[in-house]
Order: sequence, then C-alpha cells, then structure tokens
Amino acid sequence: LYYVISRTDRLQHCNKFSTMGKKGSVRVKQIGRPQQAPMNPMAGLIPQGMDDIKLPATVDTDAIFPWPATEVHTMPNPKNGEAGDYVMIYPNYLDNTKSVKRGRRIAQGTGVDRPSVQEMSYACVRLRLRHWIEPHKSYPRDPATRWDIGRGRLRVELLDPNTGAARVPDVRTKADLCRAIARTVPDLPIRKDRLAKEEEERVREEKARLDMEKKLGGDAAAPPPKTSPPKGEEAGDARKKDVPVPDWLYAEREILKIEADARDKQGGGDAPAQAGGG
Repeated sequence: LYYVISRTDRLQHCNKFSTMGKKGSVRVKQIGRPQQAPMNPMAGLIPQGMDDIKLPATVDTDAIFPWPATEVHTMPNPKNGEAGDYVMIYPNYLDNTKSVKRGRRIAQGTGVDRPSVQEMSYACVRLRLRHWIEPHKSYPRDPATRWDIGRGRLRVELLDPNTGAARVPDVRTKADLCRAIARTVPDLPIRKDRLAKEEEERVREEKARLDMEKKLGGDAAAPPPKTSPPKGEEAGDARKKDVPVPDWLYAEREILKIEADARDKQGGGDAPAQAGGG
C-alpha cells in the first residue's frame, strides 16, 4: 500500500511541475551533472603525440610601456582612458619604401628605410620627449605591418602639460616630429646593429642557396641561355618544322600540282588565270 501511494504521489508531483501550465507539453528535467562535450570534436582522431604541441601564447595587443618609467605617475595613461596631449605616430609615417596611400607623411627623400618602433623610441629618447610605446599595434591602412618590422606605434608628448610650451623648440607638430625622428634614426647604434644582422643573414642565405645549387649540379638551377629568334627564311623553315601539316592539306597540294602540270602541257597555264581575273 505504501509503495502504491508513494508512486501515485510522485506521478502527481511530476505532472504538476513538468507541464508548466501548458497542455500537451512536457519538460524533461535531467538528473545529475550534465556531461560536457569535448572542445574538439576530432579529439579522438588526433595522432598520438600531436596533443603535446603547444601553440604560442596570445599577445596582449593593448600592452603599453612608458618612457621614462620614473615619470609614469605624472603621464596620462591611455590604457586607463586618460587621453592626454599625445601625438600618435607609426613607422609608416617615416618609411620611404611606403607610398602615401600606405601612410607615408613626409617626403620620400627625407624618410628612413624600414624604421622600427624601437628605433623611433630611441630617437625620442635622444630628443628628450616623453612617450608611450605600443609594440603590438599595426597601421590600419597597411596589412603588412601586422607581421613586418613596421609593427607598433608611439604616443609622444610634444607640449609640456603645465606650461603648454614645446619640449623641443623645433618640434611643435606631427610633421616636425616625423622629420626630427627621421634625422635621428640613421645614427642610432641599435639601427646599425639591426642592419648588420640583416646583411649577415642575407649573405648566409645566399651562400646556402649557392651550396644547394652546387650540390644539385649547378647547371640544373641555372637559366637556359637566351637565343635570338630566327628571321626571314629561317623563321619560315622553323615554322614549317614546328607546325605539323594535316593530311588533307597534303592531298589538296597534290591536286593543285596535278592541275597545274596539266595546264602547262596544254600550253595555257596563264589563260585560266586571266579568264578568272576578267
């Protein structure tokens, strides 16, 4: 009797709360902790050992570093929403290999060949200009700056926030700042070291390429010698040799030759031509 009553109560309880006041609809409630589906549905098909491969950590694109670090408490921090009186410059502004469409802001003759944001920061240090370094930003109009050496940007403080005077007498605008940095960058030791390393890497790659060509035979990788195309009758002979002549053309030529021989025997080789022309 107790079993029948308890079972009846449970059924009534389920009917009371499962229908949620709607006729003809029943909600099924799961009992227990739900099983979480694997993040990768192909996890069971990954070969052994592949799960040990770790992807590089994601880079914080909002990372920002001040100069000088001792005055960080007196400099408005853009990361905290403090705008400040900063001028934002990208390496594209100084790069003489970029077009105006890609962001160059100064004349090509006064620019610098592929400057980096670190070199621009060192130039601002020489000019005694407070600035923030954002090394992981990219110029929006040039997708190559996402991976190339031109990645990053600077937020430079040109004017003294207390007096409003220019920190450098000849640098009051963004264009003046770009020209001043472009004049300073070529003499920086960090730039000279970078260019020397790039030259060493280029020489090493060229040597490796020559060694590989020598190992493979040398002549296989060399381009074929250039030859001048045939002219006049040689060109006609070459075309005759290269272009195959179909069989029906041979037969037509033979028929025309037989007809011409027959007209010559009759002594009126030019008569049909004249008649046809009239």
